[in-house]
Amino acid sequence: MSGQLQYMDLPVTTNAYKDTTDGQDYYMMVLDKDASALIYASYIGSPFRGDHVDGGTSRFDKRGIMHQAVCAGCGADDNFPTTPGAWSNTNNSTNCNTGTFQFDFEFPTLNTEFSMDHTSGCYPLDVNFASQTSISDSISVDFFWDFGDGSSDTLANPTHQYSEPGQYEASLIISDPNTCNIRDTLTKTIRVITDSARQISDISICQGGSAQIGVLPDIDSSATYQWIPGSELSDEEIANPIAFPDSTMAYRLLISSGSCTDTLHQKVFVLNGESDSLPTQEICIYDTIQIGIINTNNFNFHWEPDYMISDTGMALTIAYPDTTTNYRLIVQNQFCGDTLKQKIKVKYPVVWGFDQDTSICRGQNIQIGMPDTFGVDYEWAPSLYLNNNSFSRPISIPDSSISYTLLSNQEACRLADSISITVLDVPSLSISSDENICYGDSVQLNAIGDLGYIWLPDTNISETNISSPTAYPITTTFYSVSTWNIYNCYVKDSIKISVAPPLSVEIGEQDSICFGDSYQLNASITEPGSPGSPAPYAYSWSPVTYLNYTNLSNPVSTPGESIKYYLDVTDGQLCEATDSIFIYISPVAPDSLAKDTSICINDSILIGFTDTLTALNYQWHPNTGIINDSASLTWASPQTSTNYILTPDDTLCQKPDSIFIEVFVCFFFFLSYIIYPILKDFLDLFFALFTAKSLLFFFFFEESTANLSGSNVTVEFLFGL
Repeated sequence: MSGQLQYMDLPVTTNAYKDTTDGQDYYMMVLDKDASALIYASYIGSPFRGDHVDGGTSRFDKRGIMHQAVCAGCGADDNFPTTPGAWSNTNNSTNCNTGTFQFDFEFPTLNTEFSMDHTSGCYPLDVNFASQTSISDSISVDFFWDFGDGSSDTLANPTHQYSEPGQYEASLIISDPNTCNIRDTLTKTIRVITDSARQISDISICQGGSAQIGVLPDIDSSATYQWIPGSELSDEEIANPIAFPDSTMAYRLLISSGSCTDTLHQKVFVLNGESDSLPTQEICIYDTIQIGIINTNNFNFHWEPDYMISDTGMALTIAYPDTTTNYRLIVQNQFCGDTLKQKIKVKYPVVWGFDQDTSICRGQNIQIGMPDTFGVDYEWAPSLYLNNNSFSRPISIPDSSISYTLLSNQEACRLADSISITVLDVPSLSISSDENICYGDSVQLNAIGDLGYIWLPDTNISETNISSPTAYPITTTFYSVSTWNIYNCYVKDSIKISVAPPLSVEIGEQDSICFGDSYQLNASITEPGSPGSPAPYAYSWSPVTYLNYTNLSNPVSTPGESIKYYLDVTDGQLCEATDSIFIYISPVAPDSLAKDTSICINDSILIGFTDTLTALNYQWHPNTGIINDSASLTWASPQTSTNYILTPDDTLCQKPDSIFIEVFVCFFFFLSYIIYPILKDFLDLFFALFTAKSLLFFFFFEESTANLSGSNVTVEFLFGL
């Protein structure tokens, strides 16, 4: 945009050519598709005076390069930006002047070019095609060759054989959705020669005059030319010599390429005031016929009589007489003239037998006409939508309702007959765009049609007869949908669902460690998916508690409690895989067993400890004399000295513990302390005799307690009860 208004504060990009303005500059903006984002914006113009555009002066070539004319340098200003080599770097005007500039946005573009090793030759003709396409910033180019004979190829440099003579238009279409112009097309002509003949335009000259005849030379320099007769020509071996015959002359031009030759017929009429005759023609009544000569040089023409002639002032015109007529073509200019006579004989027809009118759906084909009759020529009019208008039963693929007429032919005149084909509208159908999904994902397909739907293939899809089924393909799949209307006309479209390779990861299911220990997690990619670059995968661990890193494949955890970790892995196509692992902290008992001890036989003792902190289960071995052998704290009444072992059900961090209980046979004596001095010697002897560890003696006194010790015998004196 530009003009005399004050365009201030418009958005510009960081790479702008000019990011400030005096409010009177030209402003350029490039937006992304659907105006979704600003790609480029800049000002351009003089920093001091007004520049503007009066409208209609912007042009863009197919590469996106802008060619712009502006009204620049108003007020005789010379500061509009120019480049070295410009037509003029100064205004040279007392006011405004035209300033032109070319601005290349450097969009990625495609520019088609290709070469052929033959542009003409004898059939069958093998042609090697080579793409010379200019590809700027293109990522992935697709090639499509249309050889003009119904054949195609997708190679960059294909070879194709033309098996029939004729002139063909070979086209190369290149496409890349990542470029600005998306696709580009170039077409070139190939002429395949055979031993055939055709007529080219006649020439008229005055007696003693001359004219250039023939055709333009072929671009294939290997072609040779020969005129017959070769007299009264400037050069009989070129494509377009000067002819100067004394009388009307019929020339033949032989064009050779290799072993085949095309023959072109051209007649030079020498006008000397005498009459010449053109060939007599025959037509059926109500038919038309082209009469006269094919003439391209500067003469005046007039037909007599002017009865049933489309144009009486043309050398080659259409006649449609209803009776046999002798026509005269008067040819003249200011120097000479002549009269050419041509007789048109009119014949009368017989009636065709024909098909009934019919209707078809748009896009369908239909065969019309009747069985072929030997010796009869056929011509359908119009030829629109027909595969061949000279077949007795051609195939039509009409885009709209149409009536065809089968015209009479020259040999066996028949009345023209017609058939009307009504083309029924097909239903409209819109379908969602192609999509990329991850392996194992699903996608909703969407179609808007008419009376009903049929989706194919019918595998990996929720339903096939609704407008928006859910598809869950495991490989890239093309889904097609058909819909129909009240005329039972169908239309079909398809959508491509591209499925990324599967991605999966394993980190184990469960593991156990002791409290305070560390555990290294390890992620193993079992199915690679689509690795990215430079990092093939992105890792995300959760929760982040106790982890040294959360974005590595093998972080270390030092958990303070049992915990379950989840891993999410993302590949280059943003497809995800998940797995989880539970790390169990093996418990430790809150206490250990007491030191070894001793009891009297038939006594009980409380052994073990109370565990209310862990979920450990315990077992005493042996369980002889144990009141509850699965309790961590229980009463024991062993009859003999026993080593009891307490074993937890999880021994990773808590090991078994033991306690030894020594069992004695105990004796009790109740004595008065007064007697003790008397019995002292006796007791010493008694202790000396009974030194067995399994014997324990207790002496009870009334008023005092004394302890006597013998060898391995303990005597305890207590106050008597």
